[in-house]
Amino acid sequence: MIAAALLSTLLLCGTFEPTVASANPVCAASPAHSAPWGGYDELWVPSSMGSIKVQVQWAARGGNAALYLLDGLRARNDRNAWSFETNTFDQYRNDNITLVMPVGGESSFHTDWYAPSNFNAQPITYKWETFLTQELPKSLAW
Repeated sequence: MIAAALLSTLLLCGTFEPTVASANPVCAASPAHSAPWGGYDELWVPSSMGSIKVQVQWAARGGNAALYLLDGLRARNDRNAWSFETNTFDQYRNDNITLVMPVGGESSFHTDWYAPSNFNAQPITYKWETFLTQELPKSLAW
């Protein structure tokens, strides 16, 4: 499954240039990497599902490797469980790896669906695989 592969895969990362969907808070047009290296940002990344909130702890010394940490079946829409259910931030704080934690995806299995979910009556079709393999990496590219 793509989620398991991405969880353990190191990817290149860089600067976001967020756009804003009308349902999400207004984001600045400036580069999203506003925190210093080793710092933390909450970014809105454009996708075919609308803007997706992504929590990021930047590499301590400006490295370009990233670890994607994906939520599970009970994913929330406010924050990624790795950010509050574990000590992930502390564990990787001094490492030269950027933590990338997309928010959301409840019961989606982080895959592309053929139709909207009837589980939660959402109006859009999940396209998490597309987001994780195409849209997010483009936003993370230098």
